[in-house]
Amino acid sequence: MKSCCASTSTARSASDPELQEIGMNTIGKAFASAVRIASAIAFAVAGACMVAMMVHIFLDVLLRGLFNKPLTGTLEIVSSYYMVAVSFLPLAALELSRDMVFVEVFTARMSASRRRVMDAFARLLAFGAMGLIAVSAAKYAWKQTLRGEFMDVVFFDLLIWPTRWIAATGFAFAALAALVVLVRTLRDRLVGPDPQDDGTRHGAID
Repeated sequence: MKSCCASTSTARSASDPELQEIGMNTIGKAFASAVRIASAIAFAVAGACMVAMMVHIFLDVLLRGLFNKPLTGTLEIVSSYYMVAVSFLPLAALELSRDMVFVEVFTARMSASRRRVMDAFARLLAFGAMGLIAVSAAKYAWKQTLRGEFMDVVFFDLLIWPTRWIAATGFAFAALAALVVLVRTLRDRLVGPDPQDDGTRHGAID
């Protein structure tokens, strides 16, 4: 009876690391999936803002040319809302897909393993830089929110403080995306890369 209990206890203790590893993998996959979904939503919002911006500008030009009655505040709305969303919200999706600009003058002839080391270092720097920018942007957005920042547009006051949060959100998502790519790059370095990855995809997340 004692030997049976001892063997059962040994089996449980032996399986604990495996269970912990499975749990960590599950958490990691859930986190990566959440970041991927958030980046996709942000990218879709940026696309919608681009379409809205084109329609808005088209209507402004049309009304100005035909009736000499342009839409009030077009320039301010485009520069303060549409352009901010289009510029910052897609950052996370670009980071995950590795569609950022790469300069490979010094790394093109490196082996795949060395390129992954360089990519991991670059992702670490990107995570730190984007995280700091996100925190700074959030602090500034909070300050402007308390002030109720607005812009005087002839016939009405255009609230500007909500757009400050767009930049903060975009950089926050980008920092999380850089973290996901960093973890994947380190995993490929320690566990082994995807057989189809020759190191030129820079840790892209499909």
